[in-house]
Amino acid sequence: MPGAFDRAQLAVKRASTRRALVGLRWPGALGTPPWSAARVARYDGLTYTHRLVVDSRRSQSVPLIDLAVAWARSGVPVLLYTGGDTSAGLAAAVPRHVVVLTSPDGRRLEVYEPGSGGLHPVEEGDLRSGGRRSPAYGGWSHITWVVLPVSPPGVQT
Repeated sequence: MPGAFDRAQLAVKRASTRRALVGLRWPGALGTPPWSAARVARYDGLTYTHRLVVDSRRSQSVPLIDLAVAWARSGVPVLLYTGGDTSAGLAAAVPRHVVVLTSPDGRRLEVYEPGSGGLHPVEEGDLRSGGRRSPAYGGWSHITWVVLPVSPPGVQT
């Protein structure tokens, strides 16, 4: 018999994949797409949006990672989708796994990795750069997509 957390996780997955692809159900084997996670995500009254992170365009990727870090440090969890590196082609950079960025004290950063059920400390610079496979990323090397609140950090609706 699954526990309350397992039941809640399954309910969220069902809600986020029900109409994920032009009103059709998303194949469960492909995980949860970022746009659907953003549609159903809520935290303390906040709604979420999603943004593609292009690691080869630092002027695009660094501000998104900085925003994710600011939200986490303000006490709001942020979903990070991880995958490969765009230098190996776009197919390698498809979102493969989702983890949760948090900050237990407003300074340190941690990633909850659901595959292992563990919390992993991460450095802000490593979030921006990627480059090596990490247990915090479920064995992937780069952040490929972020799901973060719509409002600026600290401005809760």
